[in-house]
Order: sequence, then structure tokens, then C-alpha cells
Amino acid sequence: MKITVALVPMLIAVAGCQNFNSSESSDSEQSAVSFMEKYDFNHDGLVSMEEFDGGFKSFVEMDLNRDTFIAASEVTEL
Repeated sequence: MKITVALVPMLIAVAGCQNFNSSESSDSEQSAVSFMEKYDFNHDGLVSMEEFDGGFKSFVEMDLNRDTFIAASEVTEL
């Protein structure tokens, strides 16, 4: 019985963290969707330097894998 009582606060804390992470995830996913809607003019799932109007330095910082394109997955990692 003491073990069960001791686990309850820990389970509540873990559940709270999972809820926090899922809302954080949906915010970053929404940001990625908004970014792609704004910049991915040819709808290929990638934003090229030609499509991006945020400047070269910002583009390079966002292109995490250095493939000269920004993918939605790179936006969610920021």
C-alpha cells in the first residue's frame, strides 16, 4: 500500500510531462505547417533559397542538414 501511494505523485508528474510535450509538439508542428504554407510555393515539401525571403543567414541557420533546402522537419526542430 505504501508503494502505491508513493507512486501516485510520480505517475501524475509523468502524465503532466506527456501532456506538456504533446502540446509543445502540436505548436511546433503548426509552426512548420505555417512556414511551409508561406514559403513552399511549388508544394514539393521543401523550401529552396529561391522560395525563402528571410535572408541568406536565416536560411543557412534553418537548413539544419545543409542540403540547401528547408524541410518541415527542420522547422519543428528549431
